[in-house]
Amino acid sequence: MAEIASWNGHSFTVSPKLIRGFTGLTIKGSSETEDKTSDGQKYVSRKNSNPSEITLTAELNALTGCDVKNEALKFVDEARSGAKNYFYMGGKKLITCQLMLTEASVSETTIAPNGTWISCKVKLTMKQCAKYDGTGSSSSSSSSSSGSSSSSSGSKKTSTKKTSTTTTKKTTTAAVVGAVAGAVAAVAKTATTVVKAVSAASKTASALKTAVAAVNNAKKTSSTTKKTSVVSKVTSAIKNKIKALKK
Repeated sequence: MAEIASWNGHSFTVSPKLIRGFTGLTIKGSSETEDKTSDGQKYVSRKNSNPSEITLTAELNALTGCDVKNEALKFVDEARSGAKNYFYMGGKKLITCQLMLTEASVSETTIAPNGTWISCKVKLTMKQCAKYDGTGSSSSSSSSSSGSSSSSSGSKKTSTKKTSTTTTKKTTTAAVVGAVAGAVAAVAKTATTVVKAVSAASKTASALKTAVAAVNNAKKTSSTTKKTSVVSKVTSAIKNKIKALKK
């Protein structure tokens, strides 16, 4: 059973079998002052502190396990008798002084035809009825201070982590960019080499083609020269035979 708050035997809880809650918690603190005047200026001066005051509205419902009528009337009786006690919230004193129930007002009552109270709201007003004992105040102050300190250190750590994360991200990004740039440069270099190789191969192929053409031409020329030489020789022989016959 989770107890949210308690006062003088009244427990505001939430459990599978019982829900007794409250709304509108208000805590009030003030000072008694007196008016003073100096050099034509009016100001106030503190005389005493006024009693601290807490107000809240208890919500009672039979459907959530509350005995609506008895609990509501008990608050009213305690307000009439001036019941007092510490108000606890989360297991700790909300204010380090006892509070007296000075008013309990029942409203929005829903009653069944048989007279059973189904639900209602009880507005409670509690006021300081003793001096602050000082224990909760100092411990609260010190814990608040330590909380601030830890919060500060926590924020510093968080800041450091954020900075570290940011730096890591920047470093990682720079590394990735550098790697990509290096890869691009390598690809470009390889492409250039390939282009040069292709160009060289093209030139070599062209040169080979030219050489082959030259060889073919040379062969043709040689063949033609040989044929011409043979024809010349035959012609010369024929001429010689004709000359011999004439004689």
